[in-house]
Amino acid sequence: MSKIGYLKPYNNGTYEELHGEVKTLSFQLKIKLALDNMRTNENAPDYIVYADTLTGDAIDIGAAWKKSKRKSDGSLLEFLSLTIDDLSLPQPLNVAAFKHGDGSYEISWRRRRPQQNDAA
Repeated sequence: MSKIGYLKPYNNGTYEELHGEVKTLSFQLKIKLALDNMRTNENAPDYIVYADTLTGDAIDIGAAWKKSKRKSDGSLLEFLSLTIDDLSLPQPLNVAAFKHGDGSYEISWRRRRPQQNDAA
C-alpha cells in the first residue's frame, strides 16, 4: 500500500470534521469529511467528502464509510473506506484511511489486481 494522504480531526464549533489532503503525481486535493446528517439507512455513507475549488468553494466529490475488520490477533482495525470521484479523474479513486491512536488517519491506496478467471 502507498501512503497518499492524511486526515486530522477538526472541531468547527458545531461538530467534528476530518480535514486533510490527498496527493498523487497528477493531483493534490485538500479535502474535508463532514458527517452525513441526511443518512437514511445503514448502507448510506457516514461522511461526505468535500474538496475546495480554486475559488474557495467546497464541492462534494465523494463519500466515506466507517469500517472495521478483525485482525488475526483478535483486535479490531478501524478505518474509513473512501470513494473520491470528479470529472477530472479518469476513474473513481478508492482508498482507505487507517486510524491512529491520536484520532488522525493515514490515507493509503493499493492497486487492485485483476481477478483470475477459473474458466479461462
